[in-house]
Order: sequence, then C-alpha cells, then structure tokens
Amino acid sequence: MRHVLVDEDLAVEVKPGTRVLDFRNEVFEVVGFRVPRRDGSTGRVLVKKPGQTVTPGHEQEYYPSVFKLKIVEIDESKSKGN
Repeated sequence: MRHVLVDEDLAVEVKPGTRVLDFRNEVFEVVGFRVPRRDGSTGRVLVKKPGQTVTPGHEQEYYPSVFKLKIVEIDESKSKGN
C-alpha cells in the first residue's frame, strides 16, 4: 500500500512541485505530505510559497481540505492484477 495526494475536483494525483490554490486563492507549491496517523485523521499537506527556499522540516503544514486535496491509500497489488 502507498499513499498519494489527490485533487478532489479533478481526481488526479498531485505531486511535489505542483502549484495549488488555497481557499483564499493564494498560490502555494506542494512540497510533500504527511499520511494520516490514525483513523479519522486527514494527514497534512506540506507547502511553501513559489520561489521560496525552505529548509526540509520547516515547510508550512495545512489540512488537505484547505487546497481541496485529499490523501488516499492505493493498493498496488490490485492494480497489478495480483
């Protein structure tokens, strides 16, 4: 199993480097994400302002819903026909 960050409206994977808009229409660049640690948690999206240099571990963290994103778990064994 692996986790991916997905755009809720477009249903496409969002990878590091992708620019996203928050609910205020401010632009951020996705750096990564933290998977949910327990049931009921949504995890966190790690972002920075475009062009900003950020030391790893010092990114801004937001709930995925701030950017209309979600973290989903993918069972790769099913997609490979195993």
